[in-house]
Amino acid sequence: MSDRLLAQITPLIPKLRAYAIVLTRSASDADDLLQDTLLRAWRFREGYAEGTNLKAWLFRILRNEFLRRAQAAKFITEDIDGKYAAQLVTNPDQEFNLRYQELLGAMERLSDGTREALLLTVGAGLTYAEAADACGCPIGTIKSRVNRARELLLSYVDFTPDPQTC
Repeated sequence: MSDRLLAQITPLIPKLRAYAIVLTRSASDADDLLQDTLLRAWRFREGYAEGTNLKAWLFRILRNEFLRRAQAAKFITEDIDGKYAAQLVTNPDQEFNLRYQELLGAMERLSDGTREALLLTVGAGLTYAEAADACGCPIGTIKSRVNRARELLLSYVDFTPDPQTC
């Protein structure tokens, strides 16, 4: 069956190519479409019922392949000069993520009172007096805890300032 089917397909190739050129409006795109059509027809040759219209079967495969490509092309944007790709650039954040995880680990090592005082003043932006009221302790205790938290964090985390950001 395969040799006979191939013999029947071969004379239809010029007509298929002409139709592909009409659809794609480009000889090179038409050649690609025709090649994919013939490959698809050959791959699914068992689906062709002998005695039916081979020409119609091939043209339907070509048309469906063209429509599939047109659908896929909706999601493709040509970017010859790289303008769109340049907008997709993301600055590297690996170093930040590592430093952030290191800081979180160091925060876990602080005592509850020290961590709370630091988070209230530095994290939540409360004044020392407001933090002291929230914790129910003297303002001096909050100042001492925040200072101790900063010193401990610096000892837990290897902090070397980046000259570019300073």
